[in-house]
Amino acid sequence: MTSLERAKELALRTLTRRTRTQAEIEKLLIAHGYDEQTVGACIAYLREYRYIDDEAYCLSFLRSRIDYKHKGVIWCRQALRQRGVSWEMIEHACNTVEQAREIEAAYTWAIPKWTKYCTKAEPHRARAMMYRDLVRRGFQNAVVQHILEKLQRSNDVQEH
Repeated sequence: MTSLERAKELALRTLTRRTRTQAEIEKLLIAHGYDEQTVGACIAYLREYRYIDDEAYCLSFLRSRIDYKHKGVIWCRQALRQRGVSWEMIEHACNTVEQAREIEAAYTWAIPKWTKYCTKAEPHRARAMMYRDLVRRGFQNAVVQHILEKLQRSNDVQEH
């Protein structure tokens, strides 16, 4: 078995567990001692057969993190950058995310927290705690402000 065949086998075995970015596969192959030429040929093979596709990976990653993990676009940008995706590709993918989707994710995550904060703290303190938590989850400032207003309105309605 040639070095290239072993590299392909390692990469494919790794990709069966979860999808990876091109940079992650390159790093893995280099860590296993494969030379640049073998890594390049292996990456070309994986791209040709669409086993790795960073653009599709970005879109899938964004959707899953926003919809299911309730993370914001800012958090997703950082996570994708750590996975070796180029800034251009990340920005392109982030521009496809509708703000309504991010707002829905933030609101869904925030409701139980808001209820807890309102029972434990004064309204201005609860608002500050919620602001901090939403920013920490990577939501953009406009989204955070929208959510805080929406939560405040729902709280005002419940009090009356």
